[in-house]
Amino acid sequence: MHSVRTVMAFLFAPLAIPFALALASLPLSLTELHDAEGLLLGFSISFLPAVYIAELLFGIPAWLIFRRHEVRSWLIFAVTGIVLGTAYYLVYSIVALVAKAGGYDVLQSLTKYWLNPGVLWIDIPASLVSVLLFRAIVLPWRPKNNQKPSAI
Repeated sequence: MHSVRTVMAFLFAPLAIPFALALASLPLSLTELHDAEGLLLGFSISFLPAVYIAELLFGIPAWLIFRRHEVRSWLIFAVTGIVLGTAYYLVYSIVALVAKAGGYDVLQSLTKYWLNPGVLWIDIPASLVSVLLFRAIVLPWRPKNNQKPSAI
């Protein structure tokens, strides 16, 4: 049962990112309901490939560490979301700089739309929402008398 929740968390938590971005953009661009659907579709196409790649690179190792040390704290998960969002942004930026020094412009290729993390002020809240949803799915609330203590 626990492994099913873990798989569900890895599959569904990243889906929160397009919803969060669309909701954040609504006041800026919403004139009719179909605009919200377009925003959701656009954010899904633009961000989900990069989010699932980041989840493979950063999320799975983080979860393995958390599971090993039985970390359950919402605060630790939140801080990890902030760190992972920043890490993805930094890794992409470093790769883009190294590629540009080698004569290849990453921002002019397909990765401009599929892997580009955008800006840091979008990456951090997006990863935070995703990690907190992951935590809610994989470690649901339990009554106080059955909770395991956090590793910290």
